[in-house]
Amino acid sequence: MRSRLSLIIAVLMLAMSLSAVAFAQSDDPNRPVAHPTEEGEDGNGGFFDRTPTSDEPQTDEDQSDEATPDEDGSPAASPEASPVGPVESGDDLAAMVLDGSFMPEGYYLSGESYVSIDDLSSNLVGVVSADDLEATGMTGFYESVYTDGVSTQVRTYIIAYDSAEGVQQGFDILENEELLVPNGAMTDLPCLDGVGETPCEITDGTTTEPDGTSQATYDISFRIDRFEVGAASETFDGSEPDKDLVQSLARDLADRVNLVLAGGAPDGIDFSLPSQQVQLDGVSAYEGYEDAIELFPLTESGDLPDGFLSGYTEAYTYSDSPTSFYPLVTITSISMESADAVDEAMQTADLRVGFPDASEIDDFDAGVDLPTAAFAYTAGLSGSTEPDSVRVFVQVDSLLIVIDVQGEESLDAAQATAEALVEAQVDCIGGGDCSVILSGATV
Repeated sequence: MRSRLSLIIAVLMLAMSLSAVAFAQSDDPNRPVAHPTEEGEDGNGGFFDRTPTSDEPQTDEDQSDEATPDEDGSPAASPEASPVGPVESGDDLAAMVLDGSFMPEGYYLSGESYVSIDDLSSNLVGVVSADDLEATGMTGFYESVYTDGVSTQVRTYIIAYDSAEGVQQGFDILENEELLVPNGAMTDLPCLDGVGETPCEITDGTTTEPDGTSQATYDISFRIDRFEVGAASETFDGSEPDKDLVQSLARDLADRVNLVLAGGAPDGIDFSLPSQQVQLDGVSAYEGYEDAIELFPLTESGDLPDGFLSGYTEAYTYSDSPTSFYPLVTITSISMESADAVDEAMQTADLRVGFPDASEIDDFDAGVDLPTAAFAYTAGLSGSTEPDSVRVFVQVDSLLIVIDVQGEESLDAAQATAEALVEAQVDCIGGGDCSVILSGATV
């Protein structure tokens, strides 16, 4: 992925995570999702104020006829809600990209998510349409971004097609620098020796924006089966990307993709986790596997939970503001070696909440008879002076579920939403409906 397209993807990812700035400014050292965002000036309302008025157009996601809560006040199930990602593509693309263990020291996870064809095409208006992309047989796109927080990012990405021929068709569009990067000076180099199959290429060059700023890109892409696979780095300070690093990442990425396609599980990947999480009707802000260090980034390594196997997080924004992701809901599932390991983690106070004003909630009641610990706190970037967020830890056998409701209109609203989500999540794990509508519901 190069040039203009790589810039677009980077912007999409940064828009979804507000990565480096949000991470650096956040005062929560133990958040299950490391990407809280700044609150807008309008002070968004609660989760249950998201139904469009009669004068507003409704999208498929609004589903206002089905957004009626159950009589007990819990959010209603949504039979039409369809998660983006493995269910769409038939492949767990999130398991294929590289994790933090492959990254240079000092780099941290900036953002990772599935990117829809509509999102891609909307940022290529007048150049490439959604129909053009769909005609290639593209079925999924996933990218993971790590940053040094200063001037450099590295990315690994997977694009799934329904055939090897589709990869070539997609390559002809997405690797066309003359089409996508009129402001770039790009050179196509031979494929990385011994990695993947054709189509493949290395792209090296820069793009220059009207304001004079520039971005240097070094991107290696290749085909494995019916997937376009890539590793890339961008710099924003005039320096050259570390080409040796990108080549090393590309080789590691090829090995990992081949392992997954052969039915193997990379370290830190539990394929069962995504299917055990409720799918919400908010806008997906972030999704992917995380290891223990990424889930608890500022916890001393010796204090990380013993018996950790894998973690998977999905975040949804219910914001009406273009400058804020609040309210933000995150759901993290952590699989551990045993129920005893989860119990021990639940007793480790510094793995719970790192905000100075965090306090345990005594009257938290999700209607489930399971070990639960809930905490109230003030979201670091919400602008609120009063607690407006709730974090809940729930043990379900050898699973540790962490649910965050951040930047709500009030603590009561955050607690009500968290209680309903705990009940829905536990029901999902037990084989119940895993689709949940929050928009438009009332508690």
